[in-house]
Amino acid sequence: MTLSVSDTYAIQLFARYVDLPPRRQLSEVICIDEVHVNISKVCNYALVLQDFLTGEPIDLVVNRRQEITEPYFSSIPKAERFRVKYLISDMYRPYISYVDKYFPNAISIVDSFYVVKMINEKILGYIRRLQNKYKHLDEQRHERLEQQLGRKIVNSFIMLERMCADGVHISRLSNGPMEALNRIAKDMKRKGHGYRNFNHLRNRFLFSQRKNAQILATPLPLEVACPETGIKRGRYHKQD
Repeated sequence: MTLSVSDTYAIQLFARYVDLPPRRQLSEVICIDEVHVNISKVCNYALVLQDFLTGEPIDLVVNRRQEITEPYFSSIPKAERFRVKYLISDMYRPYISYVDKYFPNAISIVDSFYVVKMINEKILGYIRRLQNKYKHLDEQRHERLEQQLGRKIVNSFIMLERMCADGVHISRLSNGPMEALNRIAKDMKRKGHGYRNFNHLRNRFLFSQRKNAQILATPLPLEVACPETGIKRGRYHKQD
């Protein structure tokens, strides 16, 4: 249904009929975070307070800066602030310090997402240190094997990154990719029942396997592209 009213009229109508109280009562468990509203220099990051138990917002404060939040929380009666048992936030230090400043009976709870993230970063750092440690040990062992077995044998087990159809993989130096490539040329020969012109086979093979293979803007003359081989063509048997 279209009401046929302007945006200005709708905004003015809302402002006339909606004027919510400053805040709701604090619950035993509250969440604190900020939202980037970027309305003005004063109202850049607004502070959001939420009742964890009901999921409804308690209040939206114009800014999270201390000169705004300190008089705001200090104005809340002590009896109400002292009833708060848990204060949930991210790892932003000013939020964690709210417990000591305004909610002395509450426990500061860092969101588990940030705790798990921190643990993962610690684990990844430990893994990287182990990798660097054993990489150095592997290099030393590689040098010893070279001396004992000879460079050719050891070199057969060198690992390098290579591009595959599904992305980059670490592979042992191997002639396996060549075997797969050779199969393409063999299949071309089999499906074409043999070739008399090597240049034609070469062009088909390279064109099919190279990325971004280009074609000529001006075609070659027929006698250059398909020269006579001197071999007579066999009898053609038409199939019914």
